[in-house]
Amino acid sequence: MTRQEILDLANLLTENKGKPLAQKLPQLFAFICQDICKRKRYWWRKVTASFQTVAGSSSHNYDLAASTSILTPTLSDVAIEEITTLLLVLPTVANVPQFAQLTPIFDDVGRVSILQNSQAAQPGRYCFLNNDWHNLTLDPSDAVYTIFLTAWAMPNPSTDDSTDSVPLIPPWGHNAIVEGMVAYIWENAYGLRDERTIDYKKRYEDSIFNLQMRPQFTTDANTQVISTGSNGGAIRST
Repeated sequence: MTRQEILDLANLLTENKGKPLAQKLPQLFAFICQDICKRKRYWWRKVTASFQTVAGSSSHNYDLAASTSILTPTLSDVAIEEITTLLLVLPTVANVPQFAQLTPIFDDVGRVSILQNSQAAQPGRYCFLNNDWHNLTLDPSDAVYTIFLTAWAMPNPSTDDSTDSVPLIPPWGHNAIVEGMVAYIWENAYGLRDERTIDYKKRYEDSIFNLQMRPQFTTDANTQVISTGSNGGAIRST
């Protein structure tokens, strides 16, 4: 479904009882999307994108949420919650891609040393240093390097955004957004103890639980080696 279809359906299912929220449905939509995603690190919340460093610049900062995004592909309506890996692309050797993994810096001295570093070289460290969640800071770069970023993402939709797409949540999870919006509209209109509120709160929580079901190839799947006696071992995803 599109964003507008979800808003329309939530309004119809509540018989337009969301009137006090009529001008705030986009914000409620954003609230529910954030709530669904922050429950778990679903495999569909992991994103990969790339950007290029600026050579010889005294600025070490790369704004991942800029209106003109530096990321390729552009991660529309997505905020980076946590970077898991930054890989710098090196020249290929014998047709085999080569990478250098950048080191995340968390300690105070290391963070300040990145800010004070004026020696341009191949970047080796990174952190978020501009007292925000979207300005990535690297050691100054002596050349233009391609950096691949792998990260956990969260929806970050603007209420006045012209896009009609649903950020991050896959199509089979759109029913959860509708049910969450309806639950909060009923709660706003009639309170927590109303049967309609209770019913849709349960539907909403059940749908979120269903979204937690995952294919065995995800990094969330645990692998066990099970002894089968003389037949050797078997690997099972649990």
